[in-house]
Amino acid sequence: MDDYSLRLSNNLKKLTDRNRLQFAFWITKRLFHNYVFFNEKTTFGNIDVMLDALNLVEAFISEGIRNESEISEVIEKVEENTPDTNDFSTITVSFALDSCNAVNECLKFILDKDIKHIINTGVFFRDTIDMFIQEKEDLDYSDLDFENKIRSNEIMIKEMEAKRAFLSKLKKNPNESLRKDIVYDKVINPELVW
Repeated sequence: MDDYSLRLSNNLKKLTDRNRLQFAFWITKRLFHNYVFFNEKTTFGNIDVMLDALNLVEAFISEGIRNESEISEVIEKVEENTPDTNDFSTITVSFALDSCNAVNECLKFILDKDIKHIINTGVFFRDTIDMFIQEKEDLDYSDLDFENKIRSNEIMIKEMEAKRAFLSKLKKNPNESLRKDIVYDKVINPELVW
């Protein structure tokens, strides 16, 4: 586990299961726009399948009711709508992949409550931003200062601060519904690059 995952894990351990899922859902809603963008550019996938999955997660957060067979079915449908990075030449496929994986990690968490699913969602969030910055700034992986350039980038700083702020709200208000705080903004805007 890298430092980011370890810090995230320590923060998540202080939350209830419901709050952990709220955190992952916050990320997943933000990553969803990348799937939509990829779908519009390539016509791959079915947006409705992704929306059904998101609605299922949101319903569980609100009502706490789960139907294991329905969740398993939706997981399979999302997997069918997950692009294979070998089939596309655009980097937006990686953003769409992270979006699909984040949705499925939320659904899997509902089934087994394993915190690793929430950590994975946080990693997809970071990796999406990382890839976006690499492309936008045309960074060279062999640059000795590569990691520092990513970490100190204004976009990374802003997104990590948004993540910390949302986690902080969840810690301070573990029983409050933070639905109004689950934003629908994009994590990134691929149109800035492509």
